[in-house]
Amino acid sequence: MKLFLLITTLVISLNGCQLSPTQQNTQFVGPRKTLEPEYASLALLLQRYLTLCQNNQAVEQQKPEPYIGQAAIETFIHSYCNTVSTTRQLQAIAKIKQSQPWPQHYHLWFDTLKQQTQVLRGQKIRLHRSNAKLSQIQTQLTQTNQALLTLKQALAEIEQQRLQDMPLNAPIQTPEQQ
Repeated sequence: MKLFLLITTLVISLNGCQLSPTQQNTQFVGPRKTLEPEYASLALLLQRYLTLCQNNQAVEQQKPEPYIGQAAIETFIHSYCNTVSTTRQLQAIAKIKQSQPWPQHYHLWFDTLKQQTQVLRGQKIRLHRSNAKLSQIQTQLTQTNQALLTLKQALAEIEQQRLQDMPLNAPIQTPEQQ
């Protein structure tokens, strides 16, 4: 019986040790000397956008602290600002949005740029259509002016012919006398 009691106690204690949570050996490192980069604030994104997109800005005041996705954002801003094609701008927005998981305020900025670009695209399309219509109207006006000049020339020739057919000593009649 003693042996049975000893074996049971031993089995229970071994199983008990396995059921208890394992402890991790972590060492205290101390305060970190460098901070890990975080995502940039919306204000910083807009500041970088304005700074990089303004061609007349010669000198930047100071470089921003590193932030997560900085290289991707800076590349995006350069490609977005250095093209006049709204199609390429919309493609750049879609590409940057899908490149990595961004925080909500980044998506807000991307969506605002997308909406602004779509409005600009619509305005460019309407301007192109207006210019095409204007060109068509100018062509019609030129043709009408040419037709009028031709008619004036023909009328002048008819009038000159009429004056030549008139006898020299006949009195000039007014339209009322004819």
